[in-house]
Amino acid sequence: MTVPSILLGFFNSVGQQEFTSAGTFNFIVPQGVTTIGAVCVGGGGGGSRGANGTEQAAGGGGGLRYIIDLPVTPGETLTVTVGTGGPAGAANGSSGTAGGNSSIARGANVLVQANGGSPGTTGSVTGGTGGTGTTTGAGPFGGTIGGGNGGKGGDTSATRTNNGG
Repeated sequence: MTVPSILLGFFNSVGQQEFTSAGTFNFIVPQGVTTIGAVCVGGGGGGSRGANGTEQAAGGGGGLRYIIDLPVTPGETLTVTVGTGGPAGAANGSSGTAGGNSSIARGANVLVQANGGSPGTTGSVTGGTGGTGTTTGAGPFGGTIGGGNGGKGGDTSATRTNNGG
């Protein structure tokens, strides 16, 4: 399972702040900071549980998305959401749950987001797929965005372990 997290960097001054616990947090932009960079990692998807209680297909890894040179205003509050990893299937023969999205928002405007990985599904021999990838270029609120997909979860096999993406 991907460890979801968000790392904020301040480019006008030295410093950074890391959010590694699942939940929603307020981040107040420090005085003198006019641009930030951030790296977001979505939560990994949970694996499925086979009919006999064994893991069947692993969940996909969470996506990664970063933004650099994002314009901010000193003193403004940004909402930081760290997605949780998806739990495995709760009962024999059940699918896992998707991982949570990790994001940074200004009010209702999502500035950057990394999507969670998909779950392993019961009866699947392909495993979960990774979290949503990203495109490069300018974000809708400024800055430059990039990143990539999470890894694919392992499939059902008698000869190998079903590792997460």
